[in-house]
Amino acid sequence: MQYWSSWNRFIHALRELSQEMRHQELQHDPRAHLARTAPGIAERAWTTEREWRKAADALLLIGGVEVVQAAREHIAVTQGKLEAAWLGSWHADEAGTAYQRLNDAMRADLLPPI
Repeated sequence: MQYWSSWNRFIHALRELSQEMRHQELQHDPRAHLARTAPGIAERAWTTEREWRKAADALLLIGGVEVVQAAREHIAVTQGKLEAAWLGSWHADEAGTAYQRLNDAMRADLLPPI
């Protein structure tokens, strides 16, 4: 599914971003600073974020009610990860709850009952 593949690429980019931001001194404008000091990391973060947001928008348009509710929760958790990464930390989805809810909702929505 497009959503999960783009989300996985985005999460890998956020982990790299978070590590780099931990090594950087706290800057007034961390995005501009990172674009100058580690442009590849910044570009990967921005590119994968755009891809993930496009896939998330499509999911919200085509998903059933349960999928949309779970997707909104998962998107909020992922947004927390993005914000934390820019601060050099990591925002965890405790026990993968939002991930699991969305995955389960997508399976129920896409797979016919047996």
